[in-house]
Amino acid sequence: YCTGDTHTGTDSGLNAYFLFFAGHLNLEASFTQLKRDHNLGGADNVIFSGESAGGIGCHNNADWAQSVLPSAKVVAMPFAGMFFPARVEIEFTHFLRELHLLSSEIDINSLFSMVVTSLWKSWLPTPCATKAP
Repeated sequence: YCTGDTHTGTDSGLNAYFLFFAGHLNLEASFTQLKRDHNLGGADNVIFSGESAGGIGCHNNADWAQSVLPSAKVVAMPFAGMFFPARVEIEFTHFLRELHLLSSEIDINSLFSMVVTSLWKSWLPTPCATKAP
């Protein structure tokens, strides 16, 4: 939770809200240091894992981890990282729909995902990013 962006942020400077969202950049720096100081690049097998927000980060960054460790077999093992349902009705959205201020066709999760992904400048796996709305 230290960066607040599920380990996907690529914003290296303060944003408009005076916040840093640099989780993916932190991951890159960690891998660089582990490769340099502990021979991570020479590993045959790597278990890439995380829990909760770290589990989401594990999902989002597993292919990236494999790409920077091409000689290793990287296995992703997220814990509690798949907890966003496809559709969710948040308390106030029902009220907005009744007032016809929010269309019933809008998938609120997709809307929120687009907003936070934009705010965090999230790094996303190419197959996911190309299929996103």
